Parts: sequence; structure tokens; C-alpha cells
Amino acid sequence: MGTVQKVKGLYYICLLMELTMDRQKLRRLEVALIEYRESLEERGIKNLEEIDKKVESHRKRLQAEYGLSDSGEDGKGNSKKFFLFVFFF
Repeated sequence: MGTVQKVKGLYYICLLMELTMDRQKLRRLEVALIEYRESLEERGIKNLEEIDKKVESHRKRLQAEYGLSDSGEDGKGNSKKFFLFVFFF
């Protein structure tokens, strides 16, 4: 197996790991939002528009916190591009 194939293999493994981590973050985010919505309902908030607005605001905060912003940034202004550095000896 050549060096190029090894690098491609490592790259795909790293991408798969990153996708798996993002999927786990998305699951945690959705669970947190469900729990937040339930807590709002338990506190007696009846207006569905108000609940939806609060949940959406909470979603944006959590996305930034988890590094899942729609903008492709991690919430701290850092690009979420994936880099692989390979050193040849």
C-alpha cells in the first residue's frame, strides 16, 4: 500500500470520527431541547409561539456551545474545517 493510499485512509477515518462526534452532539442537543420545552410547559407557559421562540433561542445557544453552528463556525469564530497534517520522515 502506497503512502497516498495510507494518507487517504487516515483522512477518511478522521472524517468518520468527526462525523460520529457531530452526530453525538446533535443527539445531546435534541435531548436538551426536548427537556427544555418540557420544563417550559411544566412552568405553566401555555403560549406555543412563546415556547417555540424560547426553544429556538436556546437551540442557537446550544449549537454555538456544542460547536454546531449553522454558519460553519464553532461559536467562537473558528472555522470548523477539518485539517489533516501528515509528516513524512
